Order: sequence, then C-alpha cells, then structure tokens
Amino acid sequence: MLSYGDNCQYICDVHCINQTCDRINGSCLYGCKEGTKCGTDNVKHISSASSSNNLPVTVGILMSACILIIIGVVITI
Repeated sequence: MLSYGDNCQYICDVHCINQTCDRINGSCLYGCKEGTKCGTDNVKHISSASSSNNLPVTVGILMSACILIIIGVVITI
C-alpha cells in the first residue's frame, strides 16, 4: 500500500522499502531503507482524499436545487 488510514488519508513513509506500509497503522511492511529511520512522524496528510468524500454530497445538493427550480418553473407556467 502507498497510503494508509481512514480513506487512505496518509502517505506511507518515503523511507519504507518500496514505500509500502500497513494499511491500518502505517508501519513499514518490509522495513526501512538502509541508513534511514522510518515511522509515522515522516508521513504527510493527503488533504484531497478527505475533500473528495464531500463530492457526492455536493453533487446531490446541486441536483436537488436544479430539480426544485425546474419544478417551480413548470408550476408557474
């Protein structure tokens, strides 16, 4: 795995061999690259992953608003 955590919101440590880590806790699956120290202190949060979770809600709200506008126009005609 190249990422871990809820919704894969964290990138695996770059010092993990093959940059692979446990999908739950982020520990390196095959250890650290020689001469490096790895751990969850070296990871970055993926902000786009959490914002993409809002996409279906946003689309649903926009579609509902459009449908209500169309219904309102049809009723007034």
